[in-house]
Amino acid sequence: MPKAEKKKSIYRFAVYIVIFVLCVSGFGNIRAKADETGGAISVSSMVEEGTGNIDDGSFQYVATDISYKIKTASTPLDDVNSYYDWKIYEGGYIYSQLNEAEKALYDKFAESSEQLIKTTVDCKVDKANVSGTVKQIAYHQLCYSTELTLDRAKDIAWLFIWQNPQYYFYNNNVYSGQNTSTGKVYVALGVYTDFASGVDRADATVEFAEALMDKEEYLEGELNGISDVCKRETLIHDELCEWLRYGKNPYDQSAYSALCGSMAGITQCAGYAKLFALLLNRFNIPAIGVFSYDHGWNVVNINGEWYNADATWDDSQSTKAYLNRSDSYFLSLGSHVPRSYYDGILPGCPFDLNMVNTESEELVNDKAEGIEISYRTRLQTFGWLPKVKNGQISGVVKSGKRLQGFTAEVSGEKDLGIRYRSFISDYGWEEWVEDGERSGQNLNQRIEAIMIELTGKEAADYDVYYRVYISKTGWMGWAKNGAKTGSIGLNQKIEAIQINVLFKGEYPVSGTLGVPFMEQAGTEEVLDDVANTAASVYYRAYVQGVGYQRYVGDGSIGGLPGSGKRLEGLNIKVNNAQLGVSGGIKYRTYVQTYGWLKWVTSSGNTVAYSGTKGEAKRIEAIQISLTGALASKYDVYYRVYAQDYGWLGWAKNGASAGTSGFAKRMEGIQITIVPKGTAAPGSTSNSFEKKTLSQ
Repeated sequence: MPKAEKKKSIYRFAVYIVIFVLCVSGFGNIRAKADETGGAISVSSMVEEGTGNIDDGSFQYVATDISYKIKTASTPLDDVNSYYDWKIYEGGYIYSQLNEAEKALYDKFAESSEQLIKTTVDCKVDKANVSGTVKQIAYHQLCYSTELTLDRAKDIAWLFIWQNPQYYFYNNNVYSGQNTSTGKVYVALGVYTDFASGVDRADATVEFAEALMDKEEYLEGELNGISDVCKRETLIHDELCEWLRYGKNPYDQSAYSALCGSMAGITQCAGYAKLFALLLNRFNIPAIGVFSYDHGWNVVNINGEWYNADATWDDSQSTKAYLNRSDSYFLSLGSHVPRSYYDGILPGCPFDLNMVNTESEELVNDKAEGIEISYRTRLQTFGWLPKVKNGQISGVVKSGKRLQGFTAEVSGEKDLGIRYRSFISDYGWEEWVEDGERSGQNLNQRIEAIMIELTGKEAADYDVYYRVYISKTGWMGWAKNGAKTGSIGLNQKIEAIQINVLFKGEYPVSGTLGVPFMEQAGTEEVLDDVANTAASVYYRAYVQGVGYQRYVGDGSIGGLPGSGKRLEGLNIKVNNAQLGVSGGIKYRTYVQTYGWLKWVTSSGNTVAYSGTKGEAKRIEAIQISLTGALASKYDVYYRVYAQDYGWLGWAKNGASAGTSGFAKRMEGIQITIVPKGTAAPGSTSNSFEKKTLSQ
C-alpha cells in the first residue's frame, strides 16, 4: 500500500464523552451456556470495584451507549491483513516457559484474538453492575482448559494479554469460571465495548495498523546504520517518551491510546509498556510486558542479558534512571514487584547495565520517623556492596551468589541500637555482634539464616523487621525482633536482605509475615541456645519409624516430606508471650480407618495430641483453628505435603488441608500465624483434595 494512500486513510475520533470502563481486579458473576459443556457455567468476572451479571440470552451484540461514531476506514480490512503479520509484535519468551497444558490455553487465546483482529465477528456484550453503576462489558469467547486449575487459567490469560500488545482491543479485563458438572475451566478476555461491534473494530484496526506503520517507518529511518542493540533500544525508548505523555484516556490500558484517536499519545503505564514492547519486538529486541498490582513496565533482552525498563517513570521524570536496571533495584522501588503468575517463568535481571552494584536510591517501605537503619552485605564475587537503608534490598536476587557477611546500624533521635548474628554453613551460629560490626567472619561459607533485634532504652517502642531472599524459594516472610529468617539444613543460600525499623504494631507494606524461616525438623531432644523463642507457633510430628521429632516453629517443616514415611500424630502450641494476647489453638486430624478425630485444644501449659501411636495409621488431612482472643486478631495458616501430590496450597482458620478418599498419607506440615488482614504466606489454591463420587 503506498504511503500516501495510507496517510489519506488515517482518521481521528471526533469527541470522547464516554468514561473509561475500569480495568479488572475484583470479582463478579456471569451465567451462561458454555460450548461443549452441556451444562451451566458459573463464571467469575474480574471487574474492578464490584460485580456484574450476564444472562445466557444476552450474547448478541448490543450497541454501546456513546455519542460518537468511529469513522469508516478508506482502506479495507482485508488489505491490512494482506500485508500485516500481527504475530511479529508478540513477546515469545513467556510462551516458551509454559508447560503443554498452559500453551494449549494460550493458543486458544491467540486463535480467538486472530479472529478479532482479522474479521468483523461481533463480541458478546451485556451490562454489569459495578459498585452500583451499570456498565457494559464485552468479550469474544470463553476459552477452556481441562487440565489447568481456574487460578492458573486466569494467570495464563493475564500473561497472554501482556505479551500480545498488538491486540489493542483488550482492556485488561478477565472473565473466568468453572463448569459445575465437567470441571472444565473457562476464561474470556475483556474487550473495550467500543470495539465489540465487528464493523467498528475493523475500522479501528485499520486506523491502528496505519498509525503503527507510520511509527515503524520513522524508526526504521532513525535506526538505519545503528547495529548496537543497546543504542537501538535507547533510541526507541527516547522516541516513545517524546511521543507520549501520562494521562487519562478511554483506552489507556492499551497501545491504542498511544497511537490513535483525538487523544492519541495520552496514556498510562499500560499504554507505555505495551507500545514499548510492541516496537522492541518489531525491531527484533526481545521484550516482555510485566505487571504488578498497580504498575506496568518491561523486561528487555540486550545481548543475551535481561534488564528491567520503565518508560513511564523515565518520561514522567525526564530521565533514563529506570532504563536497563536490575531486579534488586526495581524491587526496591516498591511498586515493581511482578504478580505471582510470573513466578518461575520471568527471566532474572541480576545487574544494572554497565553497573556492578545494586545500590538503590528509593525507599520501599515506610519507616519510623526519626529513625534510620543502614546496612550492607558482602556478596560472593561482588564483595562488599554499598550501604542501603530503610527496607532497600542489599544483594542481588536470582544471581546465584551467596551472602557471606553483613553489617547493620541504627541512627536517629532515639536511644536505639541493634545486634545480629548469622548461621553459617558447616559452622553454625556465630556469636552476636552489634552496631556496625561484621557478622559472617567465615567469608568462604554461605550465610543460611539470620537473627536481628533492637537494643537500647527505647527498643520496646519499635519493631525491627527483616526478610531474606533464598535460592530455590525466593523471598521469605518478614521476621521481627530476634526471630530467625532464612533456612537451616535445606542447602539454600541467602542472596539478598531487607531490614527496616517500624513503630511498634506497624507492618511492612509489602510481602507476607508468614514463614520467615524453614528447617527440617530432627529428633534431637535438647535444643541449642538459639531455640526460636520468638516464634508464634510451635509443632512437632510423630513420624512412622522415627517417633517424635523436635518442635519447630513458624513455617518450618514438620515430618519428612518425600521420604515415604507417614505422619501419625501432632502436637501444636502457641506462644502467647510473642503474640501478646491470650487464647489457644485447636485441631483435629483425619486418620486412616477412623476418619475425622475429635477436636483437641492446646492452651497455656497444656499441649494436646491428635492422631494415633503404634497403630500404623496415616494422617491424611488436618484442620486447625485459633481460640479466644487469638482468633479475633490473628489467622492461622497451614499446608501439608501429601503423598503423590507434594505441597498443597495454604489453608486457614479451620479449613481442611490434605486429602480425603484417596488413601494418601501426610508426610509433612507447615504452620504459621499472622495478623488478620495481612497476606497469606503463599498460594491458597488446592489446599484440600477430596474424592468425589464421579472419581
